[in-house]
Amino acid sequence: MRGPASVNATDPVTITDGEENQSHEFNRAQIVELVKDKEAKGWSFAFLGAGLDAYAEAHRMGYDPRSVQSWAPDRTGAKIAFSSLSRAMASKRRKLASEAPLDKGDFFEGSKPAEDDRRRRKGGR
Repeated sequence: MRGPASVNATDPVTITDGEENQSHEFNRAQIVELVKDKEAKGWSFAFLGAGLDAYAEAHRMGYDPRSVQSWAPDRTGAKIAFSSLSRAMASKRRKLASEAPLDKGDFFEGSKPAEDDRRRRKGGR
C-alpha cells in the first residue's frame, strides 16, 4: 500500500465568478482537446462556477458534468464551494493512496453542497 506522500494526482480546477474568462492563448477547440488528452493520461478536471451557466461553460470546455458545481456568488457560497472542493480532493487522495476504486469523471462523488445551497437560497428544491 502506498502512503499519502506517494500519491501523485493532477487535478486542474477551474474557478470562475461568472464574468468573462476568455483565453487569449488557447481557443475553445484546443482546450477541449487538451482536456481529453490529459484525462486519457489520468488527470481529473473540476469546475466551480458562480455564473448562471456553469454547466454550459464547463461542457464547452469538455468537462464531465459530474465534476461541475455551481455556487452562490457571495461569501457563504464561496466558503461552501471551497469546502466541497477540499473534501472531494481529500477523498480522491485517500482512494488513490489505498488503491480503492475511483471514478475520475465524478470529482465531487455526487455531493454538491454549494449547488444545494444556491438552489435552496433561490427558493428551489
